[in-house]
Amino acid sequence: MAVTYDVGEWNDLHPLDKASVGKRLAFVARKVVYGKNIVYTGPSLREIKKTEDGYRLFYDNQGSGLTTTNNQPLRHFVLVDADGTSTEADAVIDGNTIILKAASPKDSDKPYTECRYAYAANQETANLCNKEGFPAAPFRKMLT
Repeated sequence: MAVTYDVGEWNDLHPLDKASVGKRLAFVARKVVYGKNIVYTGPSLREIKKTEDGYRLFYDNQGSGLTTTNNQPLRHFVLVDADGTSTEADAVIDGNTIILKAASPKDSDKPYTECRYAYAANQETANLCNKEGFPAAPFRKMLT
């Protein structure tokens, strides 16, 4: 499987950029089928740990390291509380992890119950990737 939300169109399941999809699937085949020792996919969430003032996200498949596709701040990280209220989160790359904090103070005392990244129908502006250029996998993770 290959992540392709960044090469598609917001209103069409079938991306016009078939070449990028094919190249990503070829990397997967070189690794999975032929056993090549290559970076073949983007970062995928391994775990989230609660910190004193937010959360720290740990990733697999980092390649040469975490970065953004456009040298802009990370986007499309969301914290969700028990009522289902979504709050944009500030996310910053810190070495090989990401530090996540709510962008604005909560209006309720309900704790956050889940974290999401690029978890919507149109995520063409989600920008976390590894230095090899493979985009991070979207996720929805329950917080404990």
